[in-house]
Amino acid sequence: MNYLFKDKLKNKLFKIKRILLIKDSVKPSELFSQLIRVLVSDNRHFSEEKKSFGSKNPDDRFYVIRRTPPGAGLFSNFLLVLMHLYYAEQYGYKPIVDYKNYSNFYKEKDLINNSSNSWEYYFNQPINTPLEEVYKSSNVILSSANVSRHLEKEFLIKDLNQSEFMNNKKQVQKFNQLYKSMGLNQYTKTHTEKQLDALFKDKKNVLGIVLRGTDYLNKDLSRGHQMPFEISNSIEIVESYLVKWSVDNIYLSTEVSEYVEIYKKHFGDKLISLPRDRYLNKQNKKFINQYTRKRKNDKYLTGLEYLTEVYGLARCSSIIGTSCGSLNAAIIINNYKYLNKKVFDLGINY
Repeated sequence: MNYLFKDKLKNKLFKIKRILLIKDSVKPSELFSQLIRVLVSDNRHFSEEKKSFGSKNPDDRFYVIRRTPPGAGLFSNFLLVLMHLYYAEQYGYKPIVDYKNYSNFYKEKDLINNSSNSWEYYFNQPINTPLEEVYKSSNVILSSANVSRHLEKEFLIKDLNQSEFMNNKKQVQKFNQLYKSMGLNQYTKTHTEKQLDALFKDKKNVLGIVLRGTDYLNKDLSRGHQMPFEISNSIEIVESYLVKWSVDNIYLSTEVSEYVEIYKKHFGDKLISLPRDRYLNKQNKKFINQYTRKRKNDKYLTGLEYLTEVYGLARCSSIIGTSCGSLNAAIIINNYKYLNKKVFDLGINY
């Protein structure tokens, strides 16, 4: 009994410590609410709520997709939104993403692409009804933070963040349909296509690899996530698949600047990488999104560069990596059309 108490206390203190790590990325009211929820219910995340904000649209049931502030990486958010879209579809709700009224790592003070909703910086909304009108409607459901367990229990849908999902072609293609119901906004689509057309040119037989570092190497921050490749081991793996799959070029997706230099030195002209601002592996004492640069709209631009790189992964003919937001999102965007795919399971960091 004493052991169980100590274990629960240790777990609660870990959650409080995690909340305090993001104190500079959320509003004071959001920080306080999360601390209270952990102390009272041992869970800092949002629960589903039914609301009536006004008399508009009495025949519609709106589903506001939100995430406990400050959310996570861009494609972790992307995968979470897709799961909420599936959930809304099953219950006949009209979904809309609210990354305007809740703090997140990508939100800027100024308007981006004429929007203060950071989801709309990059993507379209799944419905045409404005968010402002939704918050004047009579039947509104504010989402919980995550519906992955509900989807698996009720509909046998695997969590999109896990490697098991990536091997289910039917489910991947279903979520590609849901993704296409939103898609990139016009500015982002034009930007990514221009960047990637220039980068890939006539290169068609390309192996994409995802290499995570930085906060994934900090076991306190990456708890519950898949372990990434080690850089030296990844080169051996890439070399073997270049031969096995008869691939001509390598496209490297990574946030780590040292990894790009190591790959350039080893693979030379075979390497394709998107020029963008990256990080050093030693920047792993806090979540990677908390490291910002002194440039206007840095948070937005960091997301745009990351998004462009992941859409490059979706253009490759083959892909390898360990399960993470960028790899899993690329497989969905690609719609299971890779000639070759290998998702490595190196275990989960506990």
